[in-house]
Order: sequence, then structure tokens, then C-alpha cells
Amino acid sequence: IIGIMLSYILLGNKGEKYVIVGILFSVGIHFLPFNSIYTIILSILVTLNAIYSFVKKDSSVYITLLIDALLKIVMGIALLFI
Repeated sequence: IIGIMLSYILLGNKGEKYVIVGILFSVGIHFLPFNSIYTIILSILVTLNAIYSFVKKDSSVYITLLIDALLKIVMGIALLFI
């Protein structure tokens, strides 16, 4: 909740894309406390996806959301078989 609020407060004046990517960044960070190598890998990948979207100004938020969803789905499916 704190990450979502900070994303809105700090990035709200830059546009909707930055708020959404800030929320995705917060979600990536929140996976770190779960003490599993799979959540750490997921956290790194989701966070890197958000950082890439922050750095690359002309990137589409839809592509960022699609990559984020695919990362989480693939990791979820992988965890079913481990």
C-alpha cells in the first residue's frame, strides 16, 4: 500500500504511465521478503521490467504490463511443477 501511495504522490504529475510503472516497481520489490529463490528471481525480473520502462521514455505501458503478466504467469506455472 505504501508503494502504491508513493507512486501516486511522487509520479502523479508525470502521467499515468509513470504511476502504473511505479506500482509495478513496488510489486517487484514486495516479492523480496519471501524467502525463496523463485520469488527473488521474479522480483528481479519484474523490477528490471519496470526500470526499463522508466528509462525508455517511448516504451508502451501495455507492453510493460504484458511482460509483467507473462513473467508472473510463467513463474506460477513453473512453481506448480517444482
